[in-house]
Amino acid sequence: LHFHYSGYAVENMDFHLDTHNSDYQNSATYGGNSMALEGCDGDLYSIHDLKLELLNCNPEKLTMTLDCCRSKSIGRQQFRHKEQIDNADLNKIAVIYGTTDLHTASDANSFTQELHKIFTKENREIPILEIVSKVNQSWHEQSVKQTSSLDIV
Repeated sequence: LHFHYSGYAVENMDFHLDTHNSDYQNSATYGGNSMALEGCDGDLYSIHDLKLELLNCNPEKLTMTLDCCRSKSIGRQQFRHKEQIDNADLNKIAVIYGTTDLHTASDANSFTQELHKIFTKENREIPILEIVSKVNQSWHEQSVKQTSSLDIV
C-alpha cells in the first residue's frame, strides 16, 4: 500500500498523552514523529494516527511519501488513536519526508515536483531505496537547500 500526501503540515507539535493510564509509555516512545498534517477542514492529523489508519488495511508493506509545506508553529494536538504501533507493523512501514525534521519547506522546490522530474528522466522506474538520494542529489546540483529523508525500520 502506498500513501502520498502533498499539502500543509505543522512541525514540532506537542501531542497530549494520558500518562496516568498504564497503557501508555512516555511520549518519546509513544508519540513518534511530531509532525501533523492539515486537512481541508483545518483539523490536524498526526503521522502516528495516519499510520494506524493505513495499517487497518492489513498491507504487506506500507510506504508513505509526505511532501509537506511546513512551518515551525508549535501547538497542541490530541492523538485520535491512543495505541502503540505493534513492532511487527513498524517493520512494514517506510516513510519518505520531503524535508528533514524542523526544516521548513515550500511549494517552490517541492519533493513531488522533483521526484516527477527524476522519475521521467529515469524512464519511469526508481527503486524505492534510491528515491531520497536521487532527489537530494538533484537538489544539490540545483543549489536547492532542502534535504528529503527516509524513515525505515
